[in-house]
Amino acid sequence: WQEAEATEAGAEEAEAEAVIDAEFASSTPESQQEFFAFLAPLLMPLAKAVIPSLAGSATSALQRLLQSRGRQRPRRRETGYEAFGADEAAEEADAEAALAQLEVIIGKDDRVRMQNTKAVPWKRICHLQIEAQNGSRFLGTGALIGPRTVVTAGHCVFLHDAGGWAKSITVSPGRNSGSFPFGRAKAIQLHTVKGWKDNKNRQYDYGAITIGPGINMSPASAFGFAALPDSAIRGKKLNTAGYPGDKPAGTMWYHGMKVKSLQPRMLVYDIDTMGGQSGSPLWIKQNGKRVQVGIHTNGMASGNSGTHITLPVFNNLKKWRSI
Repeated sequence: WQEAEATEAGAEEAEAEAVIDAEFASSTPESQQEFFAFLAPLLMPLAKAVIPSLAGSATSALQRLLQSRGRQRPRRRETGYEAFGADEAAEEADAEAALAQLEVIIGKDDRVRMQNTKAVPWKRICHLQIEAQNGSRFLGTGALIGPRTVVTAGHCVFLHDAGGWAKSITVSPGRNSGSFPFGRAKAIQLHTVKGWKDNKNRQYDYGAITIGPGINMSPASAFGFAALPDSAIRGKKLNTAGYPGDKPAGTMWYHGMKVKSLQPRMLVYDIDTMGGQSGSPLWIKQNGKRVQVGIHTNGMASGNSGTHITLPVFNNLKKWRSI
């Protein structure tokens, strides 16, 4: 009986880790195609149950934003990319402020802004401008694991509550406020797994973006990643950096601490994060090299958390990187 139960559980796990890709066909030239994603209000119901005061502050903050911003502003296009002038920057700030309520600062805010985003490893960390199928605009973070592959949270590529697969994502490695030192690229394919797409299971909340041309960076500049045993991570400093929505638009912020707890599919930590940082890489130093061991996905006062790169996750990342 125990052997049969274990076999069934293993089959369910394998099914949950099965890759699902969204490849977008279009009759328009590649330079004009838009295939984007989401970063979203997935945690608000949980936040309302666990942290009522946080939910209240989120609601009031959003009300103030809507009152102060008024009606939606028109957007300009420039060579197929979002062109951020004064109005567009304000819209971006609106999106960031809304998302900032989904993750939390634990204790004192210890985040540090990264000023030289052209340096390693900051150049490998990507700002994501995300548009859902329903037209909502959000911000996220990702990390280059290959010249055309960005790993991120599953909820940055598949939005259950806003039409499913994202409508469009623009990827900007090493963005620094209004500076885009390595250019920008459009998503041409999105990837996640069945555990996230079909079941909305946060233990499978990871995915990837295949990007088109537009990035001016050495193909060798990418994060290494690994499925390491718990003993290799426990006691090590876990690091992350991304684009939090409570900070000035397009600025990158870093924080690092030891892992709080290691779970089979999740890493839990007291690293400070805010909305906009979902999809940020979680890395440690091993033999002097930076190795990504997780993907940041969720925030709560009891501990922020991310998807642990286990062997099945590792294998899927390798598949996506080979595209």
